Amino acid sequence: MVMNKLLRLFLVLLGFSACSSDDDNSGSPTNPNEEQPCEYGTPTYTYQIKGKVTDLTNTPIDSVKVKMMTGQFCIDSTMTDTIGSYQISEEHTQLYPEMKTVYEKKGYQSDTLDADFSAEEFKDGDGKWFNGSASKEINAQLKNN
Repeated sequence: MVMNKLLRLFLVLLGFSACSSDDDNSGSPTNPNEEQPCEYGTPTYTYQIKGKVTDLTNTPIDSVKVKMMTGQFCIDSTMTDTIGSYQISEEHTQLYPEMKTVYEKKGYQSDTLDADFSAEEFKDGDGKWFNGSASKEINAQLKNN
């Protein structure tokens, strides 16, 4: 019995879990003989930010570096295409309520825009490990240097 508990502890520390138990508390509260499913993982959120980058005359700007940031950390980045469009889709294990998008290209002044997400915006989660998806459209206008 002691060896089983030590082995279980060792396996949990390695990232494994035990579905059955020698104790009397296995099963569900309504049916103690029912086997409980094992689940191991980290809940995730899928973020999507898309939009268009133009200059002050609404002309699309290609090859603008667009970064999805939280604090000082870049979560993901991409470049605008020939018509100034971009899309970043990223799956993460944390809810980042204070996100920003940063737009950079030589010859233009950099710009930073808010891309905040709240828990209520994430839809179609499974109630277990997938907390849902949220999408924002953020268009930016850059000034020439």
